[in-house]
Amino acid sequence: MRKFIYQLISAGHHGRGSKYSRKENYEMALKHYLAALEYALRGNIESSIPLEQECIARTFVRLKDYEQAQKYATDSINSYNKLKWAGSIFETGANRVATLAKAIENQESL
Repeated sequence: MRKFIYQLISAGHHGRGSKYSRKENYEMALKHYLAALEYALRGNIESSIPLEQECIARTFVRLKDYEQAQKYATDSINSYNKLKWAGSIFETGANRVATLAKAIENQESL
């Protein structure tokens, strides 16, 4: 039951993070994505963890904090790779974040 509650709380924060990101309020988006990750980790919601890390990485890119962006992108890739199998959505996610990580290395605007 606790895992389900953490999943709901995480999803709520993720939704608010997305809302703030669309409004280009990246500081508030980051706050909510970090909270979403915290609850995903507390609940051991393995399928949510890499997505939250990816969203945090993308938000740090928008805030031009490339060091933190790279850290979360790497964490996201590692988390996706723990879950992936050939042709899965997790493999697609890992590939998407690998592209992000390469762009961060070059400090390209995404």
